[in-house]
Amino acid sequence: MKKLLGILTVLALLCLAGAAMAEIMESGTCGEHLTWTLDDNLVLTISGTGDMYDYDFTNTDTKSPFTFSYTMEAVIEDGVTSIGKDAFNTCGLRSITIPDSVTRIGSHAFDNSGLRSIVIPDSVTDLGAGVLGGCQSLTDVTLPKGMTAVADGFFEGCTKLTGVRLPEGVTRIGARAFCNCSSLTELTIPEGVTSFGGMTFLGCTSLKNLTLPDGLTDMGSMCFYGCTGLTDMKIPEGVTVINGQTFSGCTSLASVTIPEGMRIITQEAFKDCALTEVTLSAEIFLIDQGAFDPTVVIHAPEGSYAAQWAKDNNYQLVTYVPEAPADEPTAEPSDEPSDEPSDEPTTDIPTEPTTDPAGDPTDAPVTEPTPAPTAPTTATAGALKYSLKGSAATVTAPKSKSAKKITIPATIKVEGKTYKVTEIKANAFKGMKKL
Repeated sequence: MKKLLGILTVLALLCLAGAAMAEIMESGTCGEHLTWTLDDNLVLTISGTGDMYDYDFTNTDTKSPFTFSYTMEAVIEDGVTSIGKDAFNTCGLRSITIPDSVTRIGSHAFDNSGLRSIVIPDSVTDLGAGVLGGCQSLTDVTLPKGMTAVADGFFEGCTKLTGVRLPEGVTRIGARAFCNCSSLTELTIPEGVTSFGGMTFLGCTSLKNLTLPDGLTDMGSMCFYGCTGLTDMKIPEGVTVINGQTFSGCTSLASVTIPEGMRIITQEAFKDCALTEVTLSAEIFLIDQGAFDPTVVIHAPEGSYAAQWAKDNNYQLVTYVPEAPADEPTAEPSDEPSDEPSDEPTTDIPTEPTTDPAGDPTDAPVTEPTPAPTAPTTATAGALKYSLKGSAATVTAPKSKSAKKITIPATIKVEGKTYKVTEIKANAFKGMKKL
C-alpha cells in the first residue's frame, strides 16, 4: 500500500512539474523593448518595458503576429505601457490580464477576437475606435473611471453584451458605438453626455427603455434606427434637430415627446414607427417630406409652419392655441383706477352753458350718462380658461398644457359675479399626455 502511494505521489509531482514547465512554442518581439512567448497551453506572455508596436490588419507586411493565432489567454506583464493598434484583431483570445502600467489601447486592438470578459484598468486614458468591436462572445466589461468618450464603433457588433455601465465622466458617445449590440437591454447614460454620433444604437433590438440625459444636444443620423424594442422616447429640451432616419424602423415606438425648442425634423426621422399622433411646436421651421408616416395625426399651433406643412402634405391636423409663457401672467381685471396714461384717443365733449336760478348763464358742464358695463365673455380662473354666457361657464382649455393635475370647480367668480361651471368643451384637454 505504501509503495502504491509513493508511486502516485511521484506521478502527481511529475504532472505538476510538467504543467509548471510549459514548453515555449513560439517567441518574438512586439515593441522596441518588448518580447512575447506563446507556450503549448496557448498562453501568450508579453514582457519588457515601453509601448507595443501599432499594427495594420489590412497590410500583410505589418500585420500583428497574434492575428489568426489560437492564443487562448494573454498575460501582459507590468512595465508594458500600451497595447498596439490591431494587436489582437481576429485572434482566438478569450481572456487577458492588463496591468496598471498600460495607459493606451490602440484602435481595433481586440476587434473580432474571442474575448468573453475584460477589465480595463483605470490607468488607461486613451482608448481608440473599435477597441472591442466584433467581440461576439463578450458578456462582461469594466471600463476605466477616467474615460471621457466612447469612441466610434467601440462596442459595435458585440451581440452577446447585455449591459454596460459607462463612467460618469463620459461626455460623448461616438458613431456606431453600440451598433448591432442586439442583446443590449440595459444602459445607463451619464448626465454629462452631450452628443451621440450617427448610428450609435442602430440595430439594438433588445433595448426597450432608455433615458436620455438632459444635457444632450446632438443626435446623429440613424441614431436609433431599427431599435424595434423601444416603446417611448422623451427628447431632451436641448435637442433642436432630429436628423435623417434617427428613429426610422422603431416599430414599437408609440409615444414620443418632442421639445418646444425643436427647429428641424429631417427626412424619414420617424418612418415605420408605431406613432398615431405627435405634437409639434411653433418653433419648428423645417420638416422634410416623409418625416412621419402618413397615418400620424399632427397637433400643431394655429398659423404655424408645422400646421401648414401638415395641410400641404395631407396629414390629419389638429390645431391648438399655444399657451402663454409662464413669465407672462394673464392680466386680471381690476376696479382700481390706473395712473398710466392711456394710448386710446380722447375726445373733448363741449359743454352747453346752463342757467342758474337767477337766470344767468354759467359754465357748469352737462353730466353725461355712464354707459352700462359689458359683461365678460371669456375668463381665466385658476388652472382653466372659460367661456361665459349668462350665469354659466364652459371649460374651454387648460391654462397650461403641461399640467399634470387639474381640478374643475363647481363655480367661479369673475368681476364679482359667480358663474356655475356647467360644461367642458369637446377636446378641451386634447394632447395633454401628462394629465
